[in-house]
Amino acid sequence: VRYYRHLRDDLTRKLRRDYLKSLGDIVSKSKERERFASAPGFDKSLLRSGSARDALRRGGYYIDAPYEQSQPPAFVFQMSLPGSDSPHEVRIDFTPNGGLPHRVNLLIGRNGTGKTQLLAHLAQSLYGIGNLGGDKSELLGTAEIVDGSPEFSRIIAISYSAFDEFPIPKKEPHRGRKELFDYKYCGLRNASGAIDVDELKIMFEGAMEAVSSEDRLDILQSLVDRVLGTSVAAQFASDKTYRDDLFGRMSAGQRFIIAVEADVVGF
Repeated sequence: VRYYRHLRDDLTRKLRRDYLKSLGDIVSKSKERERFASAPGFDKSLLRSGSARDALRRGGYYIDAPYEQSQPPAFVFQMSLPGSDSPHEVRIDFTPNGGLPHRVNLLIGRNGTGKTQLLAHLAQSLYGIGNLGGDKSELLGTAEIVDGSPEFSRIIAISYSAFDEFPIPKKEPHRGRKELFDYKYCGLRNASGAIDVDELKIMFEGAMEAVSSEDRLDILQSLVDRVLGTSVAAQFASDKTYRDDLFGRMSAGQRFIIAVEADVVGF
Protein backbone atom coordinates (compact mmCIF):
# COMPACT_ATOMS: atom_id res chain seq x y z
CA VAL A 1 0.00 0.00 0.00
CA ARG A 2 2.90 2.34 0.75
CA TYR A 3 3.98 1.95 -2.89
CA TYR A 4 0.68 3.37 -4.16
CA ARG A 5 0.77 6.15 -1.59
CA HIS A 6 4.18 7.19 -2.93
CA LEU A 7 2.81 7.16 -6.48
CA ARG A 8 0.08 9.55 -5.35
CA ASP A 9 2.42 11.85 -3.45
CA ASP A 10 5.47 11.88 -5.73
CA LEU A 11 4.08 11.83 -9.30
CA THR A 12 1.75 14.08 -11.24
CA ARG A 13 -1.60 12.57 -12.14
CA LYS A 14 -0.66 12.17 -15.82
CA LEU A 15 2.75 10.67 -15.14
CA ARG A 16 1.24 8.29 -12.60
CA ARG A 17 -1.45 7.21 -15.08
CA ASP A 18 1.08 6.63 -17.87
CA TYR A 19 3.41 4.77 -15.52
CA LEU A 20 0.73 2.39 -14.25
CA LYS A 21 -0.61 1.80 -17.76
CA SER A 22 2.87 0.92 -19.03
CA LEU A 23 3.30 -1.58 -16.19
CA GLY A 24 -0.09 -3.15 -16.80
CA ASP A 25 -0.91 -2.53 -13.13
CA ILE A 26 -4.04 -4.44 -12.09
CA VAL A 27 -4.81 -2.18 -9.12
CA SER A 28 -5.30 0.78 -11.45
CA LYS A 29 -7.18 -1.38 -14.02
CA SER A 30 -9.15 -3.88 -11.98
CA LYS A 31 -10.88 -5.38 -15.05
CA GLU A 32 -7.49 -6.52 -16.36
CA ARG A 33 -7.26 -8.76 -13.31
CA GLU A 34 -10.02 -11.01 -14.68
CA ARG A 35 -7.83 -12.02 -17.63
CA PHE A 36 -5.43 -14.03 -15.51
CA ALA A 37 -6.76 -14.13 -11.94
CA SER A 38 -7.51 -17.84 -12.34
CA ALA A 39 -3.93 -18.70 -13.32
CA PRO A 40 -2.12 -20.76 -10.61
CA GLY A 41 0.72 -18.26 -10.34
CA PHE A 42 -1.62 -15.39 -9.51
CA ASP A 43 -2.29 -16.54 -5.94
CA LYS A 44 0.84 -18.63 -5.36
CA SER A 45 3.30 -16.01 -6.61
CA LEU A 46 1.85 -12.52 -6.97
CA LEU A 47 -0.33 -12.74 -3.85
CA ARG A 48 1.89 -14.95 -1.71
CA SER A 49 2.34 -12.30 1.01
CA GLY A 50 -0.21 -10.44 3.11
CA SER A 51 1.10 -7.04 2.02
CA ALA A 52 0.57 -7.93 -1.66
CA ARG A 53 -3.04 -8.98 -1.03
CA ASP A 54 -3.59 -5.85 1.02
CA ALA A 55 -2.18 -3.67 -1.77
CA LEU A 56 -4.47 -5.33 -4.32
CA ARG A 57 -7.52 -4.57 -2.18
CA ARG A 58 -6.68 -1.11 -0.88
CA GLY A 59 -4.07 0.39 -3.22
CA GLY A 60 -6.70 1.90 -5.50
CA TYR A 61 -7.68 4.37 -2.77
CA TYR A 62 -4.43 6.29 -3.35
CA ILE A 63 -4.57 6.39 -7.17
CA ASP A 64 -8.27 7.14 -7.79
CA ALA A 65 -9.10 3.54 -8.67
CA PRO A 66 -11.62 1.05 -7.20
CA TYR A 67 -10.68 -0.33 -3.78
CA GLU A 68 -12.11 -2.54 -1.04
CA GLN A 69 -12.54 -1.71 2.62
CA SER A 70 -10.57 -4.03 4.89
CA GLN A 71 -12.68 -6.17 7.18
CA PRO A 72 -11.50 -6.84 10.76
CA PRO A 73 -9.58 -10.15 10.79
CA ALA A 74 -11.26 -13.19 12.34
CA PHE A 75 -9.78 -16.68 12.07
CA VAL A 76 -8.94 -19.93 13.88
CA PHE A 77 -5.29 -20.86 14.37
CA GLN A 78 -4.17 -24.38 15.32
CA MET A 79 -0.77 -25.57 16.55
CA SER A 80 0.46 -29.04 17.52
CA LEU A 81 3.53 -29.38 19.76
CA PRO A 82 5.60 -32.58 20.03
CA GLY A 83 4.26 -34.82 22.80
CA SER A 84 0.95 -33.00 23.16
CA ASP A 85 -2.29 -34.98 23.31
CA SER A 86 -4.18 -32.54 21.14
CA PRO A 87 -3.49 -29.31 19.24
CA HIS A 88 -3.75 -25.86 20.75
CA GLU A 89 -6.63 -24.07 19.02
CA VAL A 90 -6.94 -20.30 19.26
CA ARG A 91 -9.83 -18.25 17.95
CA ILE A 92 -8.60 -14.78 17.06
CA ASP A 93 -11.25 -12.17 16.36
CA PHE A 94 -10.82 -8.42 15.92
CA THR A 95 -14.47 -7.82 15.02
CA PRO A 96 -16.08 -5.01 17.07
CA ASN A 97 -18.32 -6.45 19.76
CA GLY A 98 -20.54 -3.98 21.57
CA GLY A 99 -18.52 -1.41 23.47
CA LEU A 100 -15.60 -3.73 24.20
CA PRO A 101 -12.10 -3.03 22.85
CA HIS A 102 -11.40 -5.14 19.76
CA ARG A 103 -7.85 -4.17 18.77
CA VAL A 104 -6.19 -6.53 21.27
CA ASN A 105 -6.35 -10.29 21.73
CA LEU A 106 -4.77 -11.62 24.94
CA LEU A 107 -3.01 -15.00 25.22
CA ILE A 108 -2.78 -16.46 28.74
CA GLY A 109 -1.18 -19.77 29.76
CA ARG A 110 1.05 -21.46 32.31
CA ASN A 111 4.82 -21.48 31.92
CA GLY A 112 6.01 -24.11 29.47
CA THR A 113 2.68 -24.56 27.70
CA GLY A 114 3.98 -23.13 24.41
CA LYS A 115 2.83 -19.49 24.32
CA THR A 116 6.03 -18.19 22.73
CA GLN A 117 6.11 -21.06 20.24
CA LEU A 118 2.47 -20.41 19.36
CA LEU A 119 3.12 -16.71 18.70
CA ALA A 120 6.18 -17.54 16.59
CA HIS A 121 4.16 -20.06 14.56
CA LEU A 122 1.35 -17.53 14.21
CA ALA A 123 3.71 -14.86 12.87
CA GLN A 124 5.19 -17.33 10.39
CA SER A 125 1.76 -18.53 9.23
CA LEU A 126 0.50 -14.97 8.74
CA TYR A 127 3.74 -13.96 7.04
CA GLY A 128 3.08 -16.65 4.45
CA ILE A 129 6.52 -17.35 2.97
CA GLY A 130 8.48 -20.29 4.32
CA ASN A 131 10.43 -20.09 7.56
CA LEU A 132 11.36 -16.76 9.09
CA GLY A 133 14.77 -17.90 10.18
CA GLY A 134 15.44 -20.37 7.39
CA ASP A 135 15.93 -23.19 9.90
CA LYS A 136 13.02 -25.59 10.37
CA SER A 137 14.47 -26.86 13.67
CA GLU A 138 13.94 -23.50 15.33
CA LEU A 139 10.19 -23.95 15.62
CA LEU A 140 8.70 -26.97 17.38
CA GLY A 141 5.67 -28.79 15.99
CA THR A 142 3.35 -27.73 13.19
CA ALA A 143 0.75 -25.02 12.78
CA GLU A 144 -1.88 -23.85 10.34
CA ILE A 145 -4.76 -21.45 9.92
CA VAL A 146 -7.78 -23.73 9.70
CA ASP A 147 -10.67 -21.30 9.42
CA GLY A 148 -10.65 -17.88 7.80
CA SER A 149 -8.14 -16.12 5.56
CA PRO A 150 -6.55 -13.27 7.51
CA GLU A 151 -4.62 -10.68 5.56
CA PHE A 152 -2.17 -8.34 7.26
CA SER A 153 0.06 -5.80 5.54
CA ARG A 154 2.65 -5.96 8.34
CA ILE A 155 3.66 -8.51 10.97
CA ILE A 156 5.59 -6.93 13.86
CA ALA A 157 6.96 -9.00 16.78
CA ILE A 158 7.85 -6.96 19.88
CA SER A 159 9.68 -8.77 22.68
CA TYR A 160 11.38 -7.18 25.70
CA SER A 161 12.17 -10.46 27.47
CA ALA A 162 15.74 -11.76 27.38
CA PHE A 163 14.36 -15.28 27.76
CA ASP A 164 12.08 -15.37 24.73
CA GLU A 165 13.45 -17.65 22.03
CA PHE A 166 11.80 -17.73 18.63
CA PRO A 167 13.01 -17.32 15.04
CA ILE A 168 13.68 -13.84 13.75
CA PRO A 169 14.48 -12.93 10.13
CA LYS A 170 18.12 -13.58 9.30
CA LYS A 171 20.33 -10.87 7.90
CA GLU A 172 19.93 -10.35 4.18
CA PRO A 173 22.37 -7.86 2.63
CA HIS A 174 19.74 -6.29 0.37
CA ARG A 175 17.04 -6.13 3.02
CA GLY A 176 18.72 -4.99 6.25
CA ARG A 177 19.21 -6.54 9.67
CA LYS A 178 15.97 -7.92 11.02
CA GLU A 179 13.38 -6.95 8.47
CA LEU A 180 12.09 -9.42 5.91
CA PHE A 181 9.52 -8.13 3.43
CA ASP A 182 6.48 -7.50 5.65
CA TYR A 183 7.80 -9.02 8.90
CA LYS A 184 9.85 -7.17 11.53
CA TYR A 185 11.25 -8.10 14.93
CA CYS A 186 11.66 -5.36 17.54
CA GLY A 187 13.59 -6.47 20.59
CA LEU A 188 16.85 -7.08 22.39
CA ARG A 189 18.34 -9.73 20.09
CA ASN A 190 20.59 -8.95 17.16
CA ALA A 191 20.35 -10.53 13.70
CA SER A 192 22.23 -13.66 14.85
CA GLY A 193 19.72 -14.18 17.67
CA ALA A 194 22.06 -13.22 20.55
CA ILE A 195 21.13 -10.74 23.29
CA ASP A 196 22.99 -7.49 22.66
CA VAL A 197 22.91 -4.57 25.11
CA ASP A 198 23.67 -2.18 22.25
CA GLU A 199 20.80 -3.48 20.14
CA LEU A 200 18.29 -0.86 21.28
CA LYS A 201 20.56 1.99 20.20
CA ILE A 202 21.23 0.31 16.84
CA MET A 203 17.52 -0.37 16.34
CA PHE A 204 16.64 3.20 17.27
CA GLU A 205 19.16 4.83 14.92
CA GLY A 206 18.04 2.68 11.99
CA ALA A 207 14.40 3.36 12.78
CA MET A 208 14.92 7.13 12.84
CA GLU A 209 16.38 7.04 9.33
CA ALA A 210 13.25 5.25 8.13
CA VAL A 211 10.94 7.63 10.03
CA SER A 212 12.63 10.63 8.42
CA SER A 213 12.65 9.18 4.89
CA GLU A 214 8.95 8.29 5.16
CA ASP A 215 8.11 11.76 6.47
CA ARG A 216 6.57 10.43 9.68
CA LEU A 217 8.32 12.61 12.26
CA ASP A 218 4.96 14.11 13.26
CA ILE A 219 3.61 10.64 14.10
CA LEU A 220 6.66 9.79 16.20
CA GLN A 221 6.49 13.18 17.90
CA SER A 222 2.92 12.51 19.06
CA LEU A 223 4.03 9.18 20.57
CA VAL A 224 7.13 10.62 22.23
CA ASP A 225 4.88 13.32 23.70
CA ARG A 226 3.06 10.65 25.72
CA VAL A 227 6.28 9.18 27.11
CA LEU A 228 8.56 12.18 27.59
CA GLY A 229 6.19 15.15 27.54
CA THR A 230 5.35 17.96 25.13
CA SER A 231 8.31 20.11 26.15
CA VAL A 232 10.87 17.73 24.59
CA ALA A 233 8.88 15.81 21.97
CA ALA A 234 9.26 18.25 19.07
CA GLN A 235 13.00 18.75 19.47
CA PHE A 236 13.52 15.04 20.12
CA ALA A 237 11.89 14.16 16.81
CA SER A 238 13.67 16.77 14.71
CA ASP A 239 17.11 17.37 16.28
CA LYS A 240 19.52 14.41 16.07
CA THR A 241 22.12 15.87 18.45
CA TYR A 242 19.51 16.59 21.09
CA ARG A 243 17.91 13.18 20.50
CA ASP A 244 21.15 11.21 20.87
CA ASP A 245 22.04 13.02 24.09
CA LEU A 246 18.61 12.53 25.62
CA PHE A 247 18.37 8.89 24.54
CA GLY A 248 21.56 8.12 26.47
CA ARG A 249 20.12 9.68 29.65
CA MET A 250 16.76 7.90 29.55
CA SER A 251 15.83 5.04 31.83
CA ALA A 252 16.04 1.51 30.41
CA GLY A 253 12.25 1.37 30.13
CA GLN A 254 12.01 4.70 28.35
CA ARG A 255 14.73 3.73 25.87
CA PHE A 256 12.95 0.50 25.02
CA ILE A 257 9.53 2.14 24.55
CA ILE A 258 10.92 4.97 22.40
CA ALA A 259 13.06 2.60 20.28
CA VAL A 260 10.13 0.26 19.63
CA GLU A 261 7.80 3.16 18.79
CA ALA A 262 10.31 4.53 16.29
CA ASP A 263 10.85 1.08 14.78
CA VAL A 264 7.13 0.50 14.31
CA VAL A 265 6.46 3.99 12.89
CA GLY A 266 9.34 3.63 10.43
CA PHE A 267 8.29 0.18 9.17
